[in-house]
Amino acid sequence: MLPLGLGSPALPQPWTDADRAHFGAWLAWITASCGFPFSWVEDPEWLGFLQEFLPTAEPIKCQTKNHSRGLEGTIQCDGWSGINFYHFIAFMLTTSKCEVYTICVHDASAEQKTADNLYKLLVDVITEVEKSWEVDVVAVTSDASGESHKACRMLHEQFPKFVVIDCQAHQVNLIVGDVMKHSNTFTKCAEQATDLISWLRSKTFVLGILRDIQVAMNATKPIAERHVLTVICAVLTRWMSHFLAMRRLMELRATLTIMADQELDCPEAQWQIITGDTRSKKKAERMLKLIKNPIFWYQNEMNQKLLEPLAFASTITQLAHFRVDQSLLLMGFLYAEYSKLLKATPADSSDIHLCSWFLGSLPLGHLSDQDIYIAAVILNPVYKMAPFAKISQLNLAGVFALMRKLWMCFFGSLPPHEIFMELQVYLNNKGAYANFAPWVENVQREAEKKVSTVTTCYEHTGTN
Repeated sequence: MLPLGLGSPALPQPWTDADRAHFGAWLAWITASCGFPFSWVEDPEWLGFLQEFLPTAEPIKCQTKNHSRGLEGTIQCDGWSGINFYHFIAFMLTTSKCEVYTICVHDASAEQKTADNLYKLLVDVITEVEKSWEVDVVAVTSDASGESHKACRMLHEQFPKFVVIDCQAHQVNLIVGDVMKHSNTFTKCAEQATDLISWLRSKTFVLGILRDIQVAMNATKPIAERHVLTVICAVLTRWMSHFLAMRRLMELRATLTIMADQELDCPEAQWQIITGDTRSKKKAERMLKLIKNPIFWYQNEMNQKLLEPLAFASTITQLAHFRVDQSLLLMGFLYAEYSKLLKATPADSSDIHLCSWFLGSLPLGHLSDQDIYIAAVILNPVYKMAPFAKISQLNLAGVFALMRKLWMCFFGSLPPHEIFMELQVYLNNKGAYANFAPWVENVQREAEKKVSTVTTCYEHTGTN
């Protein structure tokens, strides 16, 4: 409860520490409940309200800037159009403490979406962050659209000290879009699967039959393997949800086939699913025949194989603290996965050109500045030189030349001689780094154990 007489000129009372804490707690609850930005407690109108009606109250200040002061940070920007046809550009800051803050959201609805305009906004935001927030900006990232890419390139030319890279999560989404453009078969199968899922989800009677069939099939399985799966409906604008929905469809193939066989093998008078008016009957019959079509399932399985590596990549790149070294390793993973898929795909398959196109596009089209990626992997003690081919460009002299180039870019001067000696000791696991090899081995073993434990727990819970 607030102090009695608060806000009354005749009865001003000083606040105790408990009163201030209680007042701050209420402001925090209001902020969370109403979805206010944290900075609203510093708004001049709110401060004027306090001065007039609560003169003894001490204004609450947003502590965001204090928490980030003196840290290094990465500026992120992304634009989107709302359903009200307003176009916004959000600017965020990720600090070296792995904390993410919103700097501002700019309304660009009445502005041309050009690289020059975005460049000016980026410079203004960087200036504000470095002066008001006292954060040392070291990197800038945005999506890979033409204008954004150009604006970031202009920024890097003007400020060479910044690491300017594309958003890898956005890159993965662009790759998925390219895959769909390159294959009519892929798109047709995806549309058929979506149509089947929508039909199944609209029939509670059909969903009940699928559940009963799975329960009957579970009677012959061990308890740990007894699962009852349902049909997943995809979210329209999230391709990952479409991938998961189609994967679930593949998992239900045996159940769906049993249901279709039971219905189509019965006399027409005993049909339970092909019912209703003429339109409903035709739809149901077409869906059941699609379930019985082996070509549909083959293409759906191929689509799963094509998208599964990208789904994994999308999950990793959307982590809150995705690192630069992980970008290059992830591209290497994708290259390896699609190389294996290319070898396993029959030469006369319509999907082989997709794998070939993929392999040709990954190395060049999706890493805007390879130097920083290579350096980040080398400076990760878990990997160092292990992921790279034994080529002259990446011998000791080549690695030092790479580090020298980046040092000059970031600091504007030649690196000290000690850097060369330190790099040589680091790469050869000597001196202070002599114990790195067994330490890395133990870290990898513990990580694998955690992944195995999580997988085992998931399998035994039967959560689907």
